[in-house]
Amino acid sequence: MKIVISLLIFLTCSIGLQADDPAIPHWVTSHDVIEKSDISSDDYPYLQNWIALHSLPVNDYFYSLFDEHQIVIVGEQHNIKEHKTFLIDRIDSLYHRCGVRAMAWEFSKYSDNDRLQELITAPEFDSVAVLDFARSQSAHAWNSKDHWDIIRSVHALNQSLNNDQPKMKLIGLDIDEDISEVILSLYTKPDSSKAFQDALQIVQNRDRIMAQHLSEEIMEKNIKGLVFVGRCHDYTRHTLRGNDPMSKYIMGNELYNEYGDQVFQVWLYSGWFDIIEKILPASHNEMIGFNIDGSPFANVLQHTGWRSDPQAPFSEIAQGFIYIVPAESLHTNSTIHGFVTDAMFERYHASYKLNFGDTLHTASELDAYLQEHRW
Repeated sequence: MKIVISLLIFLTCSIGLQADDPAIPHWVTSHDVIEKSDISSDDYPYLQNWIALHSLPVNDYFYSLFDEHQIVIVGEQHNIKEHKTFLIDRIDSLYHRCGVRAMAWEFSKYSDNDRLQELITAPEFDSVAVLDFARSQSAHAWNSKDHWDIIRSVHALNQSLNNDQPKMKLIGLDIDEDISEVILSLYTKPDSSKAFQDALQIVQNRDRIMAQHLSEEIMEKNIKGLVFVGRCHDYTRHTLRGNDPMSKYIMGNELYNEYGDQVFQVWLYSGWFDIIEKILPASHNEMIGFNIDGSPFANVLQHTGWRSDPQAPFSEIAQGFIYIVPAESLHTNSTIHGFVTDAMFERYHASYKLNFGDTLHTASELDAYLQEHRW
């Protein structure tokens, strides 16, 4: 009799739980591609429940990726401070917990890697040398303190290591050409000119060259690495379908095609995939991460970020997703005052004019403008 009663209680509870489970949206079970705007608020309980069951605290999620993949590509949005902070706060753990021995980034030239290595292994951190290094890189207006603080953080890690521990490397991936001069040719030279055609080829092949550099410095050396690049360079599964002549390859896709699951890419939240904020309860205040494959978000359309490229299913442009904070709590980058020198202004005046107009007549005027408008 006790067994029968217990069985009845179990069945009643089970039926009750099933009845309380949120209904699965039809577009999830049918695997239909769906616009974010077409997701009904009636679907939110199911999506909230899925996140509660399948997401992990951010560190558990992020660090576990290095157990399964040789490199993890972190796609940042250039103007969001928290994307740099996310990386800086985890550099020590990436080394000691995850075994990462090399970090590669988009923000310095491949030909300057010997100089960069000196900066991160010097006995004392040289902020003046780092600033000179930053000024010499391709943009000449990249006054983001948060990006260059990564050099300081890698240096601090290396100084904390014992003599028998290998130093963390920081590897610049970008092409050796001066990007500002290349862009200037694209916008000022006739399409039929050799200068224009040479510049176009450089821009079109930039991501492929970055992928080759990364392959040589990390993949072929069989070391564990983290790659920090701007969004649109990171996509592993997306191939360009638009008609933008400037865009031909995607660095992450080149690597994924060659190395498969040795490569994994994570999308840091920036406000782009805003459906996530509508789903999460207002009380949610912790960073979380989860894989997109197998999630109900896999077939939700998201613009890729390329100017002429159409939308793509989220699983095509993100393998992993990390929610940081609500979009309204994100900040723009801190800037370096006095970044543009008189010598820079004179040398790159034509490039500055193209990008920022002809109303800025001195280095100090341009520098002040960049403090307000660069990010």
